[in-house]
Amino acid sequence: MDLPLPEGYVAKVELPPGYRPRADEEYMSNEQLEYFRRKLAARLRDSEAFEAILLPPPSSLATDAVLVTGRMIEVSDPSDALGFFLGSNFWNGRVRARILLEDSMGRTLVEFEDSAQSDEGALPLTPGEERDADAMTAAMAGGTADAIVRWSKGEGLEPSLWQRLF
Repeated sequence: MDLPLPEGYVAKVELPPGYRPRADEEYMSNEQLEYFRRKLAARLRDSEAFEAILLPPPSSLATDAVLVTGRMIEVSDPSDALGFFLGSNFWNGRVRARILLEDSMGRTLVEFEDSAQSDEGALPLTPGEERDADAMTAAMAGGTADAIVRWSKGEGLEPSLWQRLF
């Protein structure tokens, strides 16, 4: 069955070799979303929980396939001014997404939210100092992949206390 692309779908973007998100880019730009997609796919491949990870998604899915889609529902750009006056927690960037897993017929199997926050902990000391957009994007992709793998094994989406500690 051919599946339509979800509303708001960001088409594949060609990234230059060695690309990493930078603070001077538009926050959660198409390039950063593509980077997230690739990090998520790599983490899912590394888990070996699935037979194949196809990126970009094919126009039709096998009957036993699962389509992973997501939508950014909160993107807060870090604010240097608020960080200076109110403390570094207001400086940190935050991103939150709603993740949806669907079967080949387009039925929702599970839906959940995931988020990541920059944990720089301090304002940059020199103008133009990089915020760690790469680490935040990678953390979000890793957390999302881990939740999908847990779900595929019949476990809860949230990690157990044991998993959180070790």
